[in-house]
Amino acid sequence: MTTPKLHLYMTPGSCSLASHIALSESNLPFTTTDLGAKRGFPPAYLHLNPKGRVPILSLKNNNANNANDDEEEEEEEEEQLITETPAILSLISALAPEKHLLGTTPLEHARAHEWIAYLCGTLHGQAFGCLFRPGCFIPSSLSSSSPSSSAHLDAVRTRGREWVAECFTFIESKLSGAGAVCSRAGVHGRRCVFACFLAVGNACGIEDMRGGGRGMGGLWMGLLGGRG
Repeated sequence: MTTPKLHLYMTPGSCSLASHIALSESNLPFTTTDLGAKRGFPPAYLHLNPKGRVPILSLKNNNANNANDDEEEEEEEEEQLITETPAILSLISALAPEKHLLGTTPLEHARAHEWIAYLCGTLHGQAFGCLFRPGCFIPSSLSSSSPSSSAHLDAVRTRGREWVAECFTFIESKLSGAGAVCSRAGVHGRRCVFACFLAVGNACGIEDMRGGGRGMGGLWMGLLGGRG
């Protein structure tokens, strides 16, 4: 099977870092576009993802139809757009099976998806969501610029910071001992997602796990800074 052309729409320092790391680990050829979405998703790119979120992975396959042995019809590129980090990580792993990005056994695959679901759904979607998008967690009637609405938003942000810290404490408890997360050298998928969320946590001033989050997340952000 021919490997499709891969192009990642991303924003440095966002959750798209996980997909960027996975592509780098896969050794698959790819290119990137920085959408600069930290202060809002650019409307010009909503046709790629109406949800207004990164990452977005574009796949283009070359479909050639042979008219005869000596003559080949013009090749056409069919583009598919994949969104949501769990789906993108699964696809990258499937395109580079020899890398075992999400493990080598059915149980390792299940554990990888278990962690990705927790990190994307609970840590990112809810905890970081409260911190960075507090307006999504209160009624729209309270989202106006009044003193009472500001107090509600501040309360949601405070809870978000607490929630992120709780998530980090839980993850920390799983980083050592028998059956530790990422204990197998071949399971890269969870490591790259951890690095992503640690880097985001550092950006908002949340204490690192083991004091090493800045090193892991920051190292990857530096290494990938010139890619594309």
